[in-house]
Amino acid sequence: MATADFIVIGAGMSGASVASGLAEHGSVVLVEQEERPGYHSTGRSAAAFIPSYGVEMTPLRVLTAASLAFFESQAFGHLELPLLTRRGLITIGEALSSPLAKVERERINHSISGVVTELCGHDTRARLPRLRASWSECAWWEPDVFDIDVDAAHQYFLRRIKSLGGTLFCTSTVHALTYRDALWRVQVADAEFSAPVVVNAAGAWSQAIGALAGATALTLTPMRRTAICFTPPDDIDTGSFPLVLDHGGSFYMKPDAGLLLVSPADEHVSPACDAQPEELDIAYAIHNMQQAFDIDVQRVNHSWAGLRTFAPDRQPVIGFDQSRAGFFWLAGHGGHGIQIAPAAARAACGLITRGQLPEDLVDQGLLETDISPSRFLDSPTRLISTHC
Repeated sequence: MATADFIVIGAGMSGASVASGLAEHGSVVLVEQEERPGYHSTGRSAAAFIPSYGVEMTPLRVLTAASLAFFESQAFGHLELPLLTRRGLITIGEALSSPLAKVERERINHSISGVVTELCGHDTRARLPRLRASWSECAWWEPDVFDIDVDAAHQYFLRRIKSLGGTLFCTSTVHALTYRDALWRVQVADAEFSAPVVVNAAGAWSQAIGALAGATALTLTPMRRTAICFTPPDDIDTGSFPLVLDHGGSFYMKPDAGLLLVSPADEHVSPACDAQPEELDIAYAIHNMQQAFDIDVQRVNHSWAGLRTFAPDRQPVIGFDQSRAGFFWLAGHGGHGIQIAPAAARAACGLITRGQLPEDLVDQGLLETDISPSRFLDSPTRLISTHC
């Protein structure tokens, strides 16, 4: 039996980033059920950094803003290429002309330093070739939106874990979790690991891992999202094309390696699994995009689906379990997992090693009570997932 100071279950972006931080404080074992890290949600991300995404929720706003420094730093000199490439975001939709939309934009600008501006129809059509006239009269422009090199960031964390003496075990599905003599024992097929602290960063499998540990029965709901890629028309310069979001939530679109990526922004409750796209959702992706753009999709080059896992209030769960000593939750990051991972890992490391959040996150308004798993114990009804 191998003994460490920390065991992290799940080697996606969340698990890799927190294991990287914990490796500064002691020995780390990182356990991954798949043959390679990042096979599920991390490898199927839309790879976008959007400061306004989730800005109405303080934990998401703070963790997003605090993660930007990592992504802008080129991983503190250890990467030759930047992790971020400016893309910009145009939000379209008739509802943007409503008084409620104006209030929303003002709230976003108040929260992220006034970067969202209105576009006139002419400017919108100039930036979005083939956009139908009926969709071009109301639009918002957000320049500080970026593509994230997710793989480079993920690999940086994995390399750092190794350089600090941590160990990654792949093809290691957790079969049992027991706590005895102040140590957690994590049983996989052909090995057993022990440590006083276990971090549950298992993504869509987080609820199942919690159940194995006998931890608090939180509701963490995986939801399937679909995406397709297709070859764009010759007259669309995909190099300068921004990320496009329908304010009504029917689709989003962005360039992807010379193709156009489109998602119907679907959310279907799913078991934890190797998610696969369904034909109906692929059809919705094409149909919804074609409502706004005069673009004929001749062939779908490839399609895929991924799982985004949400807590009932759609905010992250970061903290020690109230009923199981040494069992730490790092879960429920939903569609924000990549862009908040660096700061969420710092928050987790602070709580695990020092019993408190990093001071800069607190100064920005992050409260431990807002992200703790214990927040659901105050009101049993909050354990019921809304699926919204």
